[in-house]
Amino acid sequence: MSILTRRLAPNFTLGELIASQKARELGDANLPDLEQLLNLVELARFLQAVRDYVGGPLKVNSAFRNARVNAAVGGVR
Repeated sequence: MSILTRRLAPNFTLGELIASQKARELGDANLPDLEQLLNLVELARFLQAVRDYVGGPLKVNSAFRNARVNAAVGGVR
């Protein structure tokens, strides 16, 4: 099993939360460090609760950028 297909919650994978077109363009895996990963797990659990409440799917466009990707898109700290 790839780390990217790892489920952080029943309907959310690490891969979908770290997906980034800019990261792909840069050839950057956009992987979180341990603290960031724990925050993404918490986010996935929250998103799962929202999904369960509304009774339908949620589409996540972006949830995480590492420092290199964030700088490349001109993001704030």
